[in-house]
Amino acid sequence: MTSREVILELKYDNEDISRDVAPFVESFRYVDRTLPDKMDELSVTFQDVDELWRTGWWPDRGAQFAAKIKAFDWFNEGDEFERDCGAFEIDDLTSSSPPSIFQVSAISVGITHPIRRQQNTKGWENISIKDIAEEIVSKHGFELKWFSEYNPTMDRWEQRSQSDLSLLMDICSYAGLMIKITDKWIIIFRGEESDDKTPEQVIFRSDDTVQSWEFNANSSDIYAACEVKYYDPKKKDMVEYIFYSEAVKGNKNRIIKDMHGHEREERDIPDPEVGQVLKINQIVKDIGEAEEVAKAALREKNMRQVRGTLTMMGRPDLYSGMTLIVSGFGRWDNVIWNLEEITHDYSKTGGYNSTLSLRGILGF
Repeated sequence: MTSREVILELKYDNEDISRDVAPFVESFRYVDRTLPDKMDELSVTFQDVDELWRTGWWPDRGAQFAAKIKAFDWFNEGDEFERDCGAFEIDDLTSSSPPSIFQVSAISVGITHPIRRQQNTKGWENISIKDIAEEIVSKHGFELKWFSEYNPTMDRWEQRSQSDLSLLMDICSYAGLMIKITDKWIIIFRGEESDDKTPEQVIFRSDDTVQSWEFNANSSDIYAACEVKYYDPKKKDMVEYIFYSEAVKGNKNRIIKDMHGHEREERDIPDPEVGQVLKINQIVKDIGEAEEVAKAALREKNMRQVRGTLTMMGRPDLYSGMTLIVSGFGRWDNVIWNLEEITHDYSKTGGYNSTLSLRGILGF
């Protein structure tokens, strides 16, 4: 079989520098995330024995840094993949020795962008979350990708000496929505709607590309239910709602055969036996909104009670936000997983590898 090959394409302020810098690349890392409090990251470490990077090749903080991973003859002879990592803004430069290296790190919304830096004060009344998002996205030159049937209208929302990015994150957290930001798009989606997708990939333990794995189920800070209470002084009415947790979503219990041909029932992983009730006092207009608030708060608390990490040969075909299942790992096989973070690592000595961070999808 033809040897696998990986090529990194790097651009600095839209100029292709791949050929010039290729001899100096020691390692590369791209982190693709679908997390509410963390952004995508890109970093490249260069050999700097000749002092090129810390003198004449010194890059500017705030400059655009873009990358693509190109893999050839990767899974099968003749196949090829191109993983566009997107464009980032350089925010950190580090020079060190020994060995003499220079590291360039960048984030998806950089240090110079006003959506992140500029502090604003403004109020909105009787407006939907999507309308606020569209206003902010348009203001900063992004394109909004909205994937949520839930779009509540708020009586009032205030922004007080706060960046527009921080405001969007707060609003999404309030409504139980997820947000991801790239150089071109601001993507807002509802976690449970995204999780409801049919699994797109299967990871087999027997696959020789799996290098290491770890799965975990914990009961720390896990809640059985969420109770929302709010007294409306205008209506002089108390709105109350309690939402109960459901187990981690998985395949139905199934009958499998062991190596001796004996049958056994393989069960799903049950919820931990916890009796804690998460209590929230938050403005809600009615029972319907109270239900959504309770569900979102409970989901945020419980969503990582079952987790997994897989390290394997580079997977340019996997993206954060995908749903997948695993096979050959015992009861963990019965969980449907969300790939919430994937790290692509390349080095001259270790080649191209990927680390998958998984969370078990909840049933609500």
